[in-house]
Amino acid sequence: MADYRLAEKMDCKVIYELICSLEEEILNFEDFCSCYEINIKNDRIIYLVAVVNGVIEGFISVHINLLLHHAGMIAEIQELIVKSEYRGQKIGKELVKRAGEIAAKKGCKQLEVCCNQRRERTHRFYEDCGMKNSHYKFCMHLN
Repeated sequence: MADYRLAEKMDCKVIYELICSLEEEILNFEDFCSCYEINIKNDRIIYLVAVVNGVIEGFISVHINLLLHHAGMIAEIQELIVKSEYRGQKIGKELVKRAGEIAAKKGCKQLEVCCNQRRERTHRFYEDCGMKNSHYKFCMHLN
């Protein structure tokens, strides 16, 4: 059974490893830590971890933005990962649920997520969490 808590500054290295796994690449650690330390202090960014037997096994980040086209605040999942050996145990669903509850308490109208087209299992996961696929996302690399 997992315990859930807000991420702390000391969790940076473990979360870095999780995000590198999610992205399937080694990110610059110093740059990552710099972003992490700024974001963890931001009350419009939610970082939650799932802890099993004292070890972080899952992570979710949600960014809150005040959007004109919603005339209010919207929470968007930016990253979500559960270590492969803990998938299928509802840890990811619980992270989504808890992040959504925190976002709702902060006044958010909606929880959104963008997901790579190739991650079809992940699409089904988000649908199982009660989310609807109603948007397209277009990207342009700038550098």
